[in-house]
Amino acid sequence: MRKIKEVTAIVILIGIINVCFAFSQQTGGSTGAGVSDIEKMMQASATPTNPDVLKTETMAVDNVISPQLYHIGPGDVLAVQILSGATAEYLLSVTPENSILLPRIGEVSLVGKTLAQAKDTIISIILKRNSNATVSVTLRKPRLCYVTIKGNVLSPGLFTLPATMKVSTAIKLANQQSSGTSSSITSRSKQTVSEADKVLSKLSASGLSSFAARNITVLHADGTSETSDLEKAMALGSIASDPLVRESDEIYVPFESGISPTIGITGAVRSPQIVTYKKGDKASFLLKLSRGLAENARENSVFLVQNGERKALKTDKELNLLEPDIELQAGSIIVVEQETPLTGINRQGIVEVTGNVKSPGTYIIESNTTRLSEVIEKTGGFTSEAYLPLAYILRREKKSQSDELQSNQTKKGLQYSDLVPEDTARFNLHNKERRPLVSCDFVSAFTRNSESDNVVLQDGDVIVVPENPKRVFVYGQVNKPGYVSFTPNKTMEWYIERAGGFATGAEKSLARIIKGRTKVWSTGGDNVFVEAGDEIYTPPPTQKPIGYEIQNYTLLVTAIGTLASIFSFIYYAFIRKP
Repeated sequence: MRKIKEVTAIVILIGIINVCFAFSQQTGGSTGAGVSDIEKMMQASATPTNPDVLKTETMAVDNVISPQLYHIGPGDVLAVQILSGATAEYLLSVTPENSILLPRIGEVSLVGKTLAQAKDTIISIILKRNSNATVSVTLRKPRLCYVTIKGNVLSPGLFTLPATMKVSTAIKLANQQSSGTSSSITSRSKQTVSEADKVLSKLSASGLSSFAARNITVLHADGTSETSDLEKAMALGSIASDPLVRESDEIYVPFESGISPTIGITGAVRSPQIVTYKKGDKASFLLKLSRGLAENARENSVFLVQNGERKALKTDKELNLLEPDIELQAGSIIVVEQETPLTGINRQGIVEVTGNVKSPGTYIIESNTTRLSEVIEKTGGFTSEAYLPLAYILRREKKSQSDELQSNQTKKGLQYSDLVPEDTARFNLHNKERRPLVSCDFVSAFTRNSESDNVVLQDGDVIVVPENPKRVFVYGQVNKPGYVSFTPNKTMEWYIERAGGFATGAEKSLARIIKGRTKVWSTGGDNVFVEAGDEIYTPPPTQKPIGYEIQNYTLLVTAIGTLASIFSFIYYAFIRKP
């Protein structure tokens, strides 16, 4: 009997030990074996509940996204991890309704939310159920979006892109030739643009002209839009200036619209620049855009030239401003002087060459010394599409007063002129539309070696070399007004015939050629040839006021009567004999 009691006690003791051991395993005891088992449990529970969502092809990512700027959309895969006693991780795909299904909770709408807002929403809902849990939410896999790219790109069309891609990268892909694009890009439209729609001005680091890079429009499916400024994004690291793409986005890259106002930085910097001006630009933007000081930069010699005034800027060796930032105005230039003899400091400048040359861009010159042909040689020469009769040079005018004040002073100066009222009105019209052109003819300069047309350039000049438009516009009183294909060495009358000839009532003697470059009106003739880009205008019948003809006849009769009276007086007074 005593032995039975001893055996029973031993069995009970062993059972108690097993229970304690099992309890320590479940509660995560401090022994090494216990920790190892917990880690295994966490690793096992971390296995994706739906791993198939990660099996699709992974696309390249061009940046680390900001949760505050990434907008959640259908197809995104979110990873939700919950630590509470046991660890659970869920891979949740966003539905076409832009919502997710949280296990044991239900549908959670993410419409219109950024990734940061989606994280806050999901974590808040889970913590309401279990306040002791530790919740983590992250974007595990971005969705693919259909994005349309239009405008000034080589291959506009429809693209399939990851939602983590920036607008700048999408445009670079659209500017690749079809044979050189990545196989990851699908559903691309085969539409291409002509050579006429290619970038016509200085290329920025984004591969676009400065005007295009700073004025990209992104239209979203919800009706909102934003402007992408790639120059600012690259210079200042502004993420908001180069947004991420979203589904059904339309990205429009603009074409050049004439000559837009510019700002620039020149001198002893690594990358002298002239860029399109946008309201709100500041000095720090230009300083960053220059990529820093060159080795020959003079210490404490950074100046801002604005409104005809020269102001010293305090910067460090990395060209960071050490004083409050300054808002720029159109035409502002920052000059960084270099360690050169005094005779060369004030002569250094920059010019911009845009259009159909082999290497458009910004070039350093010696102001009032470097000639037009020297700069064109630096660009590699004209392209085959360059059309010299339409080429011109714009010179930046430094105004010390407002346009309104200058206009008033011009009008006051008319009191000393001998212009009649009709001529004064025409002068005011011409003065208002005056363009700061440099007087030169590219045809004479480069085909006839005219020294006077191979002009000396100044700092800030802009050289524009358009392409051949290959057309002439004929309008007014003609039977078929519109564009006529350009044929060299043809007269105005030849083009009017191609436009159906003069219509009834046309004032043939008043037909004029309007030159494409200067807008000067010119009469035709056998030896006057029309050039591509010119316009031909034929006025309609002259509209004469009521009574105009009667008044003319009355004046004519009066004049005849007066002459008859004079002849009669002379005859009777001196010729007829008594």
